[in-house]
Amino acid sequence: MLPPGATVVPIIGMSDQTNLTNFSEDTKAWPVYITIGNLPSARPNSLGSMPVLLLALLPVPPKLSKSGKPN
Repeated sequence: MLPPGATVVPIIGMSDQTNLTNFSEDTKAWPVYITIGNLPSARPNSLGSMPVLLLALLPVPPKLSKSGKPN
């Protein structure tokens, strides 16, 4: 039970695989973003606002073939 006057802030995490072809040949990564869940609906749509923050950029290692060598 929360004490009187306490505030609960929902944190939402998002991720999706992306290709980094502008920086290297065929590198892939999983960017992890976070945002606060109770932002007013006008806030994310305003110019210059940053409602989503990049938390991490996780590299995706190349797939190994059956011989154990990267493709």
